[in-house]
Amino acid sequence: MRIVKSNPVGPERWSPEKAWKWYRNRPWIVGFNYVPSYATSSTDIWQKEKWNARTIDRELRWAEGLGFNSLRIFLQYIVWKDDPKGFMTRFERFLEIADKHGIQVMPVFFDDCAFGNPPQSDPYLGKQRDLIPGQIAPCWTPSPGRKLGLDPGERPMLEKYVREIVQAYGGDDRILLWDLFNEPMNAAQTGTAGFLREINRWARAEKPSQPISTGVWGDELASELNRVMVETSDVVTFHIYADRAGLYRRIREMKSAGYPVICTEWMARLLGSSYADDLPLLKEEGVGCFNWGLVNGGMQCQYPWWNPVGGPEPERWFHDLFHSDGRPYDGAEHAVIRTLTVDKKINWRAGDFTKMRTTPGLLAHVENRISYSDGWERYEGDGPRGGMLHFSATPGATVTRTLPYPAAAAHVVFKAGPDCGIAKVYVDGMPAPIAEIDLYAPEVDWNRRVVVAEGIPAGFHPVTIEVTGRRNTKSSDYWVQVVEIE
Repeated sequence: MRIVKSNPVGPERWSPEKAWKWYRNRPWIVGFNYVPSYATSSTDIWQKEKWNARTIDRELRWAEGLGFNSLRIFLQYIVWKDDPKGFMTRFERFLEIADKHGIQVMPVFFDDCAFGNPPQSDPYLGKQRDLIPGQIAPCWTPSPGRKLGLDPGERPMLEKYVREIVQAYGGDDRILLWDLFNEPMNAAQTGTAGFLREINRWARAEKPSQPISTGVWGDELASELNRVMVETSDVVTFHIYADRAGLYRRIREMKSAGYPVICTEWMARLLGSSYADDLPLLKEEGVGCFNWGLVNGGMQCQYPWWNPVGGPEPERWFHDLFHSDGRPYDGAEHAVIRTLTVDKKINWRAGDFTKMRTTPGLLAHVENRISYSDGWERYEGDGPRGGMLHFSATPGATVTRTLPYPAAAAHVVFKAGPDCGIAKVYVDGMPAPIAEIDLYAPEVDWNRRVVVAEGIPAGFHPVTIEVTGRRNTKSSDYWVQVVEIE
């Protein structure tokens, strides 16, 4: 899906040239979404009763040790409304602590997310509800919440909230970027396209030196809401919780807008995210990034979204990098992060960063006794035998399986169709008797079984399929899609 670029530069939105100048004049943006371990909600972060500068200082020191240079943090409208002076004092103190540790801040003004069983659609001051065993973020509430967000009489105060904070810090180098709204039209259902345009006007009225953005989320990239988010953003930001192949596809989609790209939420281990696979991709593509979670605590981010109430802790945490006492959750992950953040310089002269620079799909791996080179993507669903196939259009990408053949034939099961290209076939590293296979077909055949060699001597023989990057003139694309080698 390509991001539609209708009305790409509004009356005050940064031009692509201005956005890229800002982006290229800074190191690689690599950070995290931060909820202090003492907090169970955005209200808890900022209200006087729970505010804990000492904890924040300690935890940001740990983040500094990993090489992070930025963080994203949720503000809470009702705390500001109840005590504007106290809120601003605590926010200033937070910026001082972050700056001490070399970390720039991306504040988030509004949020439509709600969690727990049942979810709470409105925030409230004071003690937050008790933690629910087995649930991720069980006390999290939106900002401003459904009641205030849908009340037309609240608009003047909401505008004052945004403008007062942007006015105070719109020229402050400790602020990296203004994130106007987290996941609009999620649970609280207040972040309509019209409301987003209003918030955008409020923030721009103060003429901040920092860029403004709202992150694309969900899969309906062509929706009006996502279109408005992209068209009102000075840099394109997005959320994705997926494996490397899914991350690659989303980066490609976001880059089509022609602006710098920052991933403001990623990393869910149980959905296939990996620091070892994903962080190098983000850096190579020149995409800033903020993983979800730093220190495990009141948010209970070890649990996945789907964990039942009272359910056991998973063997593998969903989010977070540290235990509350500072012990690494996974020392190998910490080593990967430190290695990649030692040098945060990006060589912008190395190529066109508005286009993809890396190989799509998964990294080289072995799956079901079949070896895949870099660049294959996985499809799971109806159609292919066994419910899965791997596909690639990258020239030179290979898939190999070594089988014990009892002097019989070697077969490959492909998907054939109108978008399929030409594949090469090798047996024992040499061109097979049927050295090339044209997989074009006017209609889709999910499981075309092709004999690629016969009379093979008894023994173990590797059979390799290679993507050629060529196609039949009737084909619309170059895909090679492998279901099985047998």
